[in-house]
Parts: sequence; structure tokens; C-alpha cells
Amino acid sequence: MASFRPSRLLGAGSFGEVFECSEHDEHGTLVRDGLAIKYLADEWLHDQHACNRFRREVRLTRGLEHPGIVPILHSNLSAPRPYMVMPLAHGNLSERLRMGHTSDRDGSLELFASLLHAMAHAHSRGVLHRDLKPDNVLLLDHRPVICDFGMGKDLLAIPTARTTTSEPIGSLAYVAPEQWSDPRSASYPADVFSLGKLLWELLANRAPRPWEPELHYIDPPPLRDFIERCTLTEPSLRYRDAKDGLDAWSALADGAELSHHPLDEARLLIEAWTRTQSPAQGRSQEGAPRQPRHHVDLIEQLDALLRRHRHDELLYYDLLPRLPEPMLARYCTQLPARFADTLAAYAAHTEGELPWEYCDEAARVHATAFEACPDESVRRRALTELLDLGQRHERYAVADVVRRLLWNAQDLPSATLAAQVIETTPQAAWYRHWNTFRRPLHPRVKAAFKRTPRRAAVSGAG
Repeated sequence: MASFRPSRLLGAGSFGEVFECSEHDEHGTLVRDGLAIKYLADEWLHDQHACNRFRREVRLTRGLEHPGIVPILHSNLSAPRPYMVMPLAHGNLSERLRMGHTSDRDGSLELFASLLHAMAHAHSRGVLHRDLKPDNVLLLDHRPVICDFGMGKDLLAIPTARTTTSEPIGSLAYVAPEQWSDPRSASYPADVFSLGKLLWELLANRAPRPWEPELHYIDPPPLRDFIERCTLTEPSLRYRDAKDGLDAWSALADGAELSHHPLDEARLLIEAWTRTQSPAQGRSQEGAPRQPRHHVDLIEQLDALLRRHRHDELLYYDLLPRLPEPMLARYCTQLPARFADTLAAYAAHTEGELPWEYCDEAARVHATAFEACPDESVRRRALTELLDLGQRHERYAVADVVRRLLWNAQDLPSATLAAQVIETTPQAAWYRHWNTFRRPLHPRVKAAFKRTPRRAAVSGAG
């Protein structure tokens, strides 16, 4: 009966120890060397969770025969000290990164493609890794292979009552956000997130921070877009699994357009917002409605999309009026300075004549900005754009929106701001009409209208 003789210690992890070893037959004759044996560490031999995790690693890995996944040559899970035997690796990706041996861009891209192929295979078998990181990428004859499925999960297995509620979450710099908030619900997009962080590290030549990577280190834009899609906070906006990511990667390699059209990306953000919108989010200590962290992240992604495509007229023209009003209002309040830039870009993209029906949609954008944004410069621009929009198209529905805002501007700061805009915007004279005065205006707003020229009031806004 063959036996395996450990020699030098190669490393130790949370539950296991890895030794270089050799195989000998029943007579003690060397059969082969250049092997590695991983034992369940002595201190965990009587810990049921550790034993189960070790068995899971062996069984999941053994079922994944792929050139990019470390092979299990032999295992004995019923031995007094359970073990598995693998080929001896010559280092791992973490060591290679520390020594700066990833500066070869083509080599890094080839290495990542191998990892993506391997995980696409694992996902096709229903296996989730949950701890992809450079330490878990071995180099066998200079070929990268993924190891350590100890935190892996078989998504095709039938759950039982013995399923633990204390799930592992992975390594901080590479782990997907959902593995912190609800680790048991993490699925294939969690591995996609980790793959994106690995690619970022290979190309940026620096250690990643937790959460989304700093994309300004990455060029060209198609690679940046790929990494961004992999590492979006919302799992449903990433590639569905490694196979989906591999398809996009293949398109990139063929020189095809990698990223979705910006409007498609925006639609996914809106769908994610709508899907998680809840009528009762609770309230903060100040009494304001408490927004879920998920919504905060979606607004950040929306802003990043708009800033990245600032010169895309179609995106701004179609997207801003399409945003649900609560989402638009949240954008105003969460990122007022960035929203100011967005509103300026939107105004530039909607200059000139517009379809009448679209005027009403544009008016809604500016009205929401005026009502929701705490930034005075944004409110000033929004009201100015509204006054110009209605007068330029003689659109009475827009005039109704302006009247409503002015009637509601009863607090001193809002009334003062509105009065200043009216006095400095010639188009305001078009709104000096009896309909505007049929409900009480703040005295400052009323006085500002009286200082506008009468000559433009002939057209009226009825």
C-alpha cells in the first residue's frame, strides 16, 4: 500500500498545513516525488466545522477536473489525520506579485484568461469558490491553477437542516460586498467580483483596497469597463457568472465592443433601484428617512456612469427624465456638487428647440432639482432653466410647474433665491401673468415680478 512521507513545511492556513512530500510503495521504495500533501491541522481534528470544511474542499476540488484547477491526486478523509495530495507548486501568484513579476501586460492578461476559464468551468458545475485571491492561485510549471476550495459552496446541492448559519466571507480586499452583508445568499457574481479585483491588481501592479477598485489606474478603456462591470456593488449588475464574463472577455480579445451601451447600464441601475425600493426604510436619528446602503451605492454608480459619458447627448437626453423621481431626488441630496455638473451637462445637451412633450419631462427634472437639492447653485440653475424652457417653447404646462414651485417657495431662503433668479432672468417676464398671482406668493417673489418688464406679459402663460 502506497504511503506519503512529508518533509519540509511549505505553509499553513486557517485549518490546514501543507508539506512537500514523496510517495513510496509498500516496500519503502520511492515511487515519485515533487508532491505536496495538505493535512487538517492537529488543533482542528476534533472541530466538526473544520473537518467539514476540509472534506468540502477535497470533494469539490476532486469533482472539478480542469487544467486551471489544482488536481487532487490522492486523498484519505477517514484517516486519523485527513489529507489530500497534489502536485508540488513552484510558488503562487501572491509571491509573483510581491516580486514584481507581473509587469508583462500580455502575460498578465493571459494568466487572467486562464483563471477566468477555470472559474467558468467551476460555475458550470455549480461550484462557487468564495475566496479567490493571489494566495489561492498556484503556479504549476508556470501555469496558474486555482486551489483552496475550502470556503467553496456547491450551489446545486440540496440544502439540509445541518446547514450552518455562520458562513465564511473571504479575504477583505477581494471579497464581494454581499458576502459581508448576507454571506449565505452570495452566488456566482461574488466570484466575478473577486476575479475583477485580481485583474485590477495584475494590471495596476499594486495591492487592492476593499470594495470597488480605483479604475483610473487602468488603460485602455475596454479593460477598465470590464473591471468596473465585474466589481459593481450591486451583484445583479455584474456579469452573471464567470462564463458570462468569459464571453465578454472573448469579445474584448476579438476587438469587439465590450461594455453595454450606457443606456443599457442605466436601465439596469434603475431596475435595481426599483426592485429594492421599500415604503418603510426607517428613520435616522434626525428624523429623515433612512436610505439603505444599497441605494447609496446605486447613486454612486449612476453618477459614475454619467461622468464617464459626459459628452453622450443621447444618454443625458434620455436618462435624466427617465429616472424615478425618488432616485433623482436622492441623487440631488446625496451628491449635490456632482449633480450640479450633471445638471449643467443636461442643460447643454437640451439647448435649442425640443418636442413639446419632452419639455414637460425636462421640466420635471429641473423642478425636482429645485425642490430636493440643498445646493443653492443647483437650485438657481434649475429655476433659471425652467424659466427659459417654458418661455422658449411657450409651453404652458411648464409654466404650471414654475407656478407651483413659486407658490410653494414660502420660506425666506427659497423666496429670496427665487426673487433673485426672476430679477436676473429676462425670460421671467413671460410668467408675469394673472394666473401666477391667483395664489399667494411670498412678498419677495411678488415684488421681483413687479420689477420685470410688462412688455413680455402680453403673450401670457395661461
